[in-house]
Amino acid sequence: MRAFELNNGNREYIVRGREGFTADAAAKLFTEHYKGAKLFVATLPLGALKFLGRLSKRFNYVSHIVEALNSYPEKFASEHTWQELGEPQMSLMDYIRQTK
Repeated sequence: MRAFELNNGNREYIVRGREGFTADAAAKLFTEHYKGAKLFVATLPLGALKFLGRLSKRFNYVSHIVEALNSYPEKFASEHTWQELGEPQMSLMDYIRQTK
C-alpha cells in the first residue's frame, strides 16, 4: 500500500521478510502448519529434471531455472525497499496462519 502512496511511478521493489528461507525450508514449514487441505512437497533430482527437459520445453526451462537458483546464494537486497516502504510486518508463519 505504501508503494502506491509514494506514487514513485514504475518502480521495482525487492521483497523479502526478516527471516531468510530456502525454498525447501519454506515449503516444509508451509506444509507442516497449513490448516487447509493436506499438502506435501514432491522433489525431483536435477538430473531427472534435465532428462525430462530433453522431452519438454517446460521441463527444460524449469531445469535451467532450478540449476541457476541452486548455484547462486541469495544476498539480502531489500535495504532500499525497507527504507522506502518500511520493514515487513508479517512473518512467513503469520502468513501461513491466516491462509486457509
